[in-house]
Amino acid sequence: MAAPIAYKDGSLRAFGHPVHVLLVHFPLGLWPLVFPLELAGSFGWSLGWRLAFWINAFAVLMALPTAATGLIDMAGLKRGPAAERTANLHMIAMLSAATLFGSELCFHPPGASLALPRAFVNLGLTLLGTACVSWGGWLGGELIFRHGAGRSDEGPRGREETDSRK
Repeated sequence: MAAPIAYKDGSLRAFGHPVHVLLVHFPLGLWPLVFPLELAGSFGWSLGWRLAFWINAFAVLMALPTAATGLIDMAGLKRGPAAERTANLHMIAMLSAATLFGSELCFHPPGASLALPRAFVNLGLTLLGTACVSWGGWLGGELIFRHGAGRSDEGPRGREETDSRK
């Protein structure tokens, strides 16, 4: 039986699956929610500000192990210069998003609504962060689907491949 956590095929893996790919769903899924929730909060829905703060805080927290495992995967990337360039752009975009969303937390009181003039700083940071995370997510997809990053060359395991013509 394989070790539960192992470095294999240039990627940190848990039970055979790339850990970075497992973790990336948290920031990618949560950060795009922050801007619309803050926008709703700036138009009077005070719960929107609180939800935006806690969702952003959890996404920033999950971005730390996601970035660490991504850096490990990037160090083991052996798919050529085009893949390395895409990986560098992906890292720049995602670290920019993490910086913007993390900075937004500094201007965002956890339980209070912000008046519209002051809210423009928060809304601007989260809008730029959402643009960065969208671009970085697209580049991550390019790494997987175009360059084959994180893919095992062994093929499917645990089942027999059958010929349907038999």
